[in-house]
Amino acid sequence: MASAVSRAAIDKCNALCTVIHAQWIPRLRGNDKPLDFLKTISEATAQLDGGWRNEFGFPSVPLLAHGSLLVKVYAPREADAQQPHTRDEIYVVAKGSGEFVCGDQRKNFRETDLLFVPAGAQHRFENFSDDLTLWVIFYGPEGGEKPNSGAHKYS
Repeated sequence: MASAVSRAAIDKCNALCTVIHAQWIPRLRGNDKPLDFLKTISEATAQLDGGWRNEFGFPSVPLLAHGSLLVKVYAPREADAQQPHTRDEIYVVAKGSGEFVCGDQRKNFRETDLLFVPAGAQHRFENFSDDLTLWVIFYGPEGGEKPNSGAHKYS
């Protein structure tokens, strides 16, 4: 069973989102047109519904970039065949539920859950609902952040 997100974690995430919305007007790499500083899941999924696919054919739309930060929306359908990524990654479940496999761990997830994937880790979504939609946040250097002591603790 998926662990509940603590109130402190939610508050920290909300504070970060407030800073992002209020202070950043990021630009997608290679595009000098400023992006809106607020993206809704409805706007993002409308782009997916329009047929947007990434370079591997997955339904994934880049929404904003700033420094090492890259935020996308991802909505796998039927199967999730993604491969390990070269940077650390966070998923926030906007819609849907299912099972998340990361390395040798399997966890149930649902809307509003947060999932962390260290760079290079095998991971995938399985047995997920038809409406699964995820915020995807890539950050840090190629190869991932150097873990603190007690690395990758899951509670």
